Amino acid sequence: MGNKDQRSNFADRKKASFSEVPSLPTSHFSLLTSHSYDTLLAERDPTLRKRRGVWYTPEPIVGWIVQAVDELLRREFGLVRGLADSRARLLDPATGCGTFLEEVLRQVPEKKEFRGFEILEEPFRIAKASLGENIFWENALEKRPEKAATDSVAVVLGNPPFKGHSENRGEAVRWLDSLLEDYKREPGGEKLRERNPKWLNDDYVKFIRFGQHCIEVQGRGILAYINNNGFLENTTFRGMRFRLLETFDTIFVLDLHGNAKKRETTPDGRKDENVFPIQQGVSINLFVKNRSEAQRPKSQRPIAELYHADLFGEKTEKFRVLQNRSLWEIPWKRLQPTGPQFFFVPKNLPDEERYRRGFAIDELFRIGSVGIVTGKDALLIDSDETVLARRMRAHLTQTTVRSDR
Repeated sequence: MGNKDQRSNFADRKKASFSEVPSLPTSHFSLLTSHSYDTLLAERDPTLRKRRGVWYTPEPIVGWIVQAVDELLRREFGLVRGLADSRARLLDPATGCGTFLEEVLRQVPEKKEFRGFEILEEPFRIAKASLGENIFWENALEKRPEKAATDSVAVVLGNPPFKGHSENRGEAVRWLDSLLEDYKREPGGEKLRERNPKWLNDDYVKFIRFGQHCIEVQGRGILAYINNNGFLENTTFRGMRFRLLETFDTIFVLDLHGNAKKRETTPDGRKDENVFPIQQGVSINLFVKNRSEAQRPKSQRPIAELYHADLFGEKTEKFRVLQNRSLWEIPWKRLQPTGPQFFFVPKNLPDEERYRRGFAIDELFRIGSVGIVTGKDALLIDSDETVLARRMRAHLTQTTVRSDR
């Protein structure tokens, strides 16, 4: 930590975390798995996961991501032993019960170059019992990454929390907030022209920026997350997408869909199911950086090679694909993202050029506003004038009676 105030801030938050986590006897920790703790948490405190934005990752997803990282280390970085190479230094910044790192050790039992950080006390203790001294009860976002040996490859992986209203605020994470400003700029560099870019403060966005910075500090590495897929095409995230394209050489996006809010279905109309018990769709994202700016061909500056694939269907179908197909067996489609949006999903925009020749809505209406916000739409708005008048008379009568008392 950088100073006394930061240490005090986290100590207070650790105390708060401890007070809201279900208590378990110490002897039980070594017997628990992330799956069983997930079940326990759902039964004993079903609101905690939602408040913290924490959802434990199914094993087929964990296995696929870890194996994909291993394949990328071998093919893109020339580490013939993959994860087993001591130059591959792993970090799970939101380690939970240690699922991802446990999978690494299952594949490479002798691996020692890894660290995990967890802010919730009981998942930390479960991971600590399983993985040992390399697991820390700390908030990774409060720690500035440091460069390892020059020939090391930084690997940041995991399932960061999804939390629109982030609790990672204050002095301890101010350094990261300043980095996050990169995402709040237009691709051209000016301030993002959005009235309320609040979704760029989501925890998963902060963890992506943290992971990106880890790779930037080291100079090369892999960022491998499963997270909210809203950033792939939401227009507010155009600056974020551009910065990622600037930083990395190759990006793989495996869109697992499952967005209940959009009522997504498979291309043939069947049910599309989320791999987590949530409404927001998710994607597996692999960001690879192995070349300095000087080494990147001018034709590839600042745009990385972007590959995309869709995975629709019921949860069990998606798991079956992940269990049976490696990274290189996924039917990737090369995308050519262009400004101003730099979408990370395929877009069929045949009239885009003609559309761009037109004028923007804010050029026509120079003064912007969010419009009328009543805060009481059910009371003050109605499609029937008579019904609205009757409701208002009743409301005013009730208000007058209360004030007389």
